[in-house]
Amino acid sequence: MSEKTFSPSELNIPEADWEQTPASVRAVVMALYHRVQQVDALEKRVAELEEQLKLNSATSSKPPSSDGPQHKREKTSKAPSGRKRGGQSGHKGQHRQLVPPEAVSEFISYRPETCAYCGVTLAGQDANPLRWQITELPPVKAIVTEHQIHRLCCPSCGKTTRAQLPAHIAKSQFGDRLTAFINLLMAQYRLSKRQVKRLLAEGFNIDISLGGIIRRQEEMSAALASPVEAITDQVRQAKVRYIDETGWRQGHQRGFLWCVVSDKATLFHLARTRTRHIARQLLSDVEDRVAVSDRFTAYDWIAHPKHQTCWAHLLRHFRRFELRDGQSQTAGGMLLMYGEYLLHRWRQLKDGTISRREFQNELPRHREMIYKWLHFGTHCDHRRTRISCQKILAQYETLFVFTRYPNVDPTNNVCERALRHPVIWRKLCYGNDSDAGITYVERILSVLATCRHQNLNPYDFLQRLVQADRRALPLPALFS
Repeated sequence: MSEKTFSPSELNIPEADWEQTPASVRAVVMALYHRVQQVDALEKRVAELEEQLKLNSATSSKPPSSDGPQHKREKTSKAPSGRKRGGQSGHKGQHRQLVPPEAVSEFISYRPETCAYCGVTLAGQDANPLRWQITELPPVKAIVTEHQIHRLCCPSCGKTTRAQLPAHIAKSQFGDRLTAFINLLMAQYRLSKRQVKRLLAEGFNIDISLGGIIRRQEEMSAALASPVEAITDQVRQAKVRYIDETGWRQGHQRGFLWCVVSDKATLFHLARTRTRHIARQLLSDVEDRVAVSDRFTAYDWIAHPKHQTCWAHLLRHFRRFELRDGQSQTAGGMLLMYGEYLLHRWRQLKDGTISRREFQNELPRHREMIYKWLHFGTHCDHRRTRISCQKILAQYETLFVFTRYPNVDPTNNVCERALRHPVIWRKLCYGNDSDAGITYVERILSVLATCRHQNLNPYDFLQRLVQADRRALPLPALFS
């Protein structure tokens, strides 16, 4: 380090004293100062690396599946009851319900022949016998229907005329139920095409090629176009939407799977980018609608009065503050305490334990304390904590939109739960390589998730959809 890059004022040494210091002493002082700076830089780097090692799904946006076996979930603050685990004395218990007699396939009766006590021959019938039911899979054998196409020769002109198959029969050699089942196995139960092929062969004695499975996928994708349009319209018209995104490989490049959830539907969309343009496209008009999201910059364009910031993400940030030493740890602990208590009172409001008036009366105090500790964080001794607190304060009003609307949740958990199934599927299939595959994924995921919203049997819906599409009939409706 040269004297040009060193200022004695950094060590509170007056210039006059520095000028009178021998050159050899100056060199030692500068060398020591340089070493101290290196140590400070290394300590900061070590602190950053230690923080990275401590990150998990509770302190960052990492998924729970990435948590190692050493990570222990936080225990609730509920005091132990002192009782043993398992069913308690007097517990009613859960028992398998017997199916009604009209749903029983076969009845087998057992009657005692003689009295177990005196040996006298017994006769008659118990008016109310004990019932023991065994449920079994039926012997599975594929139903193969052969359509014979006759060719007849005209006795007048001598030419041959061939009969024509009905259009819906000619479309495929595999029936409506089988086509729906194949797609359900892939999209709902996350089986690969080869696994589907083996399952059909081993469990149902059905021989189908990989190409045949792909063609059933393509047919289903085309049939899903109309239901997905209805889902898109419903999501855009909903008063409250929850939005999130996750990575999804597309053609050897990093892409993103977007998810928008409303009270009646879930829409998935695959895109190459993670920009606000996609968010605008999915949410459409937002002037009179509330959007709930994390603090990703793609959502900054949403007006504050209609934009709720996810508190689950905020609490993870506050836990991360706690991983750091000094004032950052203090700010994180206080923000976490007040944030968790605010959500606790909101849950009590939802379950009817407290009234909305009580909740609203407490709200100013919650807001005041959260603002206080965020402001404290903007002046703490950790740079990243300061920056995070400054950004949160810049969007401070978005933290409390849920307090003004009874039907708005303070977290984006519904969206994260909706993304859980696609994330596992992504890890198994490694994404998509073709545009046709991308279209299929976003369509089938949207319809399956919306079926759950509407309490529809997805297998039944897909079967009716294929049946109607092949026969050019009106498609089944997702929304009543």
